[in-house]
Formats: sequence, structure tokens, C-alpha cells
Amino acid sequence: MTWCANPWNAVYKLASNKTKRSQTMTTLQKPDGSLTSDLNETLKVMIDHLSPNDKQSDDTDHHKESGPYLQNPSEQQMTETTPLQKSKTPYTT
Repeated sequence: MTWCANPWNAVYKLASNKTKRSQTMTTLQKPDGSLTSDLNETLKVMIDHLSPNDKQSDDTDHHKESGPYLQNPSEQQMTETTPLQKSKTPYTT
């Protein structure tokens, strides 16, 4: 019998303190050595660490040339499409 079919399983687990509690990570060590104090600060530290900074000084020549094209596309550029080659998957060349 599963716990769904026998509601007393849930009651027994609660009464005997055998339920699993989910643990939320709330503390990380910041780059300066201190610890985060709450979940919001922990998430901010994780995002800052895992997402790269987008600095224009780090751009390659290719990025510098394509930047204006991507930021201000013309009407023609927005409607241009490149036909796909027929293949089994779009990723096959």
C-alpha cells in the first residue's frame, strides 16, 4: 500500500519526526571572505559570479563590427532571411 492509499503513513511520519525537510542554501562565502546573510544576497552573489561582465573593452573586432548592426537593424535587415539547406537536422552541415 502506498502512502496515498494509506493516509496514516503521512501521520506516522509526522508523529515520528521522520519527514524529510528541504534545505535551502542561504550562505555562501563572498569574494571578500565574508558570508552572505540571507537568500537574496546569496542569489546576488551567485548571479554575479556565474554571469560574465559585458565590457566593451573586451570585445573582439568581430563584436565591434556587429554591434551597431544588432543595436539598430534596418527594416531590410530585419526582413532578410537565409534559406536553410535541406538536411536531416538544422545543425547538420
